[in-house]
Amino acid sequence: MKYSIIIPIYNQERYLDECIKSVLKCNRKDVELILVNDGSKDASLDICKKYKEKYSNIILIDKENTGAMDSWIKGVEVATGDYIGFLDSDDLLKDCYFDSLDKYVKEEYDIIMFDYEKIYKNTSVKTKVNDIDYGLFKGNRLNDIKSSICQNERLYSFYRWNKVVKSNIIKENIKEIDCRVTYFEDHIIGLLNLLSCKSLYYLNKSLYKYRMRISSVSHSVNNRVFTDNKLVENNMINILRKNNYDESSIYHEHIYFLFQYARWYLKSQTKENRIRVYFRDILNTREKERKFILLLYKLRLKRTFKFINNLRHSKNGNLNNYYE
Repeated sequence: MKYSIIIPIYNQERYLDECIKSVLKCNRKDVELILVNDGSKDASLDICKKYKEKYSNIILIDKENTGAMDSWIKGVEVATGDYIGFLDSDDLLKDCYFDSLDKYVKEEYDIIMFDYEKIYKNTSVKTKVNDIDYGLFKGNRLNDIKSSICQNERLYSFYRWNKVVKSNIIKENIKEIDCRVTYFEDHIIGLLNLLSCKSLYYLNKSLYKYRMRISSVSHSVNNRVFTDNKLVENNMINILRKNNYDESSIYHEHIYFLFQYARWYLKSQTKENRIRVYFRDILNTREKERKFILLLYKLRLKRTFKFINNLRHSKNGNLNNYYE
């Protein structure tokens, strides 16, 4: 079996060397590394070319800046591996990544999922991604996850980087992806892969290092997050309807995107882009934290959210002491 690891790259010269080395140091002939430079303006392309000249198992794609989604789609299109995995250009694979996956890849499970470590400035935290047991899911066990995913998305994470997926599954599913999306982009491909798979193995190991940075896309806010929220929600609901999910499931999916919209709005400086949240939406949100955030949004209490959010992420109330 052969692995293809795809790294979308945009202006990551600070972390890129370490990222690429985390893949190459395994020194395996069955690993293909696909570097997709998304029009970087720093030295990222030069770093990619340096490695491309030295290693025969590297494919380099250099293109204009069209966004991360388009980058990893182009990587999927050229991948020749039996399994495809993703690595963000500021993150790392752990040393045991491929050796730990080999046993389960040989069983030819459709999706193999694993945990990860959050890497902060001075510490790391192992994170269990899903609220399900470790082990094999197929048949009724897998169908239970599929049928309940809208009511509890913690049953299966939509992150693209904490799993490897059979190449034939993901190559088919990317045909339905809107390459314009920057935020929430994992949701669509994550849902499509889940619905397509017939076997899922959840491995009890942490194989990925996720670097926590204030300046990363997942921690920074611009107005694109609000348009992407609506775009991805519409895509998700269309997929659910095509797969005969009931209206209750679709409503729960809507509630999830309402919560995400409210959370990003409270983080942002904008006073525009507000959408309506009803008290019934707040009451129908199961998690206390989500109820609280939707309530703060409803009552326009941005300052309260920001104060609490700072305390939550930093012992000293200073995010710069906590994140990179």
